[in-house]
Amino acid sequence: MSNQTATSPKPKRMTKSQRAGHQASKTFAERQTTLVQPAPAVMLPPLEPFTLGGTGAGFTFSDFAAWALSDLRDNVARGLLAEYLVARALGITPPPRRAWDEADLWLDSTPIHVKASAYIQSWGQESPSRISFSNLRPQRPKILESLYVLCVNTCRSHDAFRPCDLDSWVFYPITGMRIAEIGCSALSLPRVEQEATPVGFTGLHGAVRGLLANVQPSSDASA
Repeated sequence: MSNQTATSPKPKRMTKSQRAGHQASKTFAERQTTLVQPAPAVMLPPLEPFTLGGTGAGFTFSDFAAWALSDLRDNVARGLLAEYLVARALGITPPPRRAWDEADLWLDSTPIHVKASAYIQSWGQESPSRISFSNLRPQRPKILESLYVLCVNTCRSHDAFRPCDLDSWVFYPITGMRIAEIGCSALSLPRVEQEATPVGFTGLHGAVRGLLANVQPSSDASA
């Protein structure tokens, strides 16, 4: 009787769909450990020069920023400006903006979500836009611990549009808990006015602190 060596069957190769499912099943933390993480961004000084051959090219980062962001009627530029204004009003000195962070800003450990809307747009209009706020994501993670600041630029004509005039902005702070209770991904200005008290730039810090004091449990809540 001849001797036969037992061999283990070769493992079957996963199909493309099986590999995709396996990758999707990994937790966020597991995926993060396999990713090459970028170094933290560095805040560029306004006069940081562009160089060519080791010498100044004759223009600076400030020139680029002015070229890219001067039309603050644009939705993207206006949203960035609103985040910056809220940060300044709240006394937050964040690192350079991270586009894919889970919140636009952080006040201590509280995530702040900033939304902006305006009557005047960068395209042709028959009449001023109706103010609304979209993509509120009432089911987002940690929404009960977060705060929203809904920002409105109040200028109603191009001649009056002065986005750097802080008096032309109104802010509506509202808790993430209330956004979750409402359960809508978009809110019109009349609904926002029912839910939040408008404040100006100088009043935003106190209004936000007041909301956080009301929604955050005290340290002896479990006693």
